[in-house]
Amino acid sequence: MQEDAKKEAEEKKQKEEEDEKKKQEEWQKKKDEDRERKGHMKEEELKKQWEDSQSSTTAGTNSRQSTKDMTDLAPGIEQVIDPASGRPYYWNRLTGETSWTAPPVAVSPAPPVVDLPPGWETVNDPASGKPYYFNRSTGVTQWALPQA
Repeated sequence: MQEDAKKEAEEKKQKEEEDEKKKQEEWQKKKDEDRERKGHMKEEELKKQWEDSQSSTTAGTNSRQSTKDMTDLAPGIEQVIDPASGRPYYWNRLTGETSWTAPPVAVSPAPPVVDLPPGWETVNDPASGKPYYFNRSTGVTQWALPQA
């Protein structure tokens, strides 16, 4: 009789654990569905899409297809297509934040024209929007203005 009670208690405990696991899975599924419905993608999916977009060299073959010229957006912001809905959304590469509405673009004055030593070029950092300097022949990059 004791064995039957012990077996019954173990079965009850196992059922409770299975029920709890099922509740957790259902909760996670609902959370994922809510996130998807709101247009947010799982962080892992965003990372994978970003990696795919970085490894692709052919336009239109990656999952992160830009729909707006980067000059129309603030630095570090990219407009991409949500694969689930086909709608464009905006992704901040620095923070990982996403939004259905485009963030405001800060209008900054044009940088002054600077005479650079031979071989040097000015390039804008896509993450910060700030200029840096690049010497194509030596491969040197620097934030400070190169001296002649």
